[in-house]
Amino acid sequence: MSDRMEALIVVEGEESRLLCPRIGSFIPTLASGALIQAGQTIGRLVTMGASTIVVAPACGLLRVQEPARLLPRNLAYRDVLYACVAAGEGSEAGPTAQAQTLADGRPIEAPMEGQFYRSSGPDVPAFVEVGQVIQPGQTIGLIEVMKFFYPMTYSGTQPARVVRFEASDGRPVAAGGIVLWVNDPTDP
Repeated sequence: MSDRMEALIVVEGEESRLLCPRIGSFIPTLASGALIQAGQTIGRLVTMGASTIVVAPACGLLRVQEPARLLPRNLAYRDVLYACVAAGEGSEAGPTAQAQTLADGRPIEAPMEGQFYRSSGPDVPAFVEVGQVIQPGQTIGLIEVMKFFYPMTYSGTQPARVVRFEASDGRPVAAGGIVLWVNDPTDP
C-alpha cells in the first residue's frame, strides 16, 4: 500500500498553484478544466523507487488552468504541479462551483496505477460513453500495468449515468485517481 502526501499550495488572489512536496518523478492525473478539492488524488510522485499518492491540500474548489504535462517528469521541491483558479472563474460562461459539483455527480476512482484505456483496441468502440447508463459489474475501461490489461468495472450497487471522463484515453492514472464521474440515471 502506498503512502499519501499533500501537495503544497500558494494562493495569490484568485489564482493558486499546487507545488511539488518533494523531489521525484511526478505522474499527473488531471487535465485542464478538471475540478480539485481537498484530499483528492492529483497524481503520483516516485522518489528513489518509492511511489506516493499526491493529494490536494486544504483548499476551496479549484479548476485546473494549466496541468503539468500528462507524462511523468522529474520535478524539484516546490516546482509547479498545477496552476488553478477558484472554480467557476477564468472560463467563458463557466458554471458556478456549486452547479459544477452537482453536475459532476460522484467520482469513480482507478483501483490501481497504470495506463487507462476506454476501449480494448484503437478500432474498437469505447466500453462506455458519456450519457450512457452503466450497470453494476459492467466494464468501463482497461488499466494496463506492465503489458497486462486489467478490466476496470463499475462497483456501484445501482445503475448510474456517465457524466464525464476525467482520465484521458491512453494516459496514466494513479491508484485512487478519478477516472470518470457518474450520477443517478434519472438526473438530467
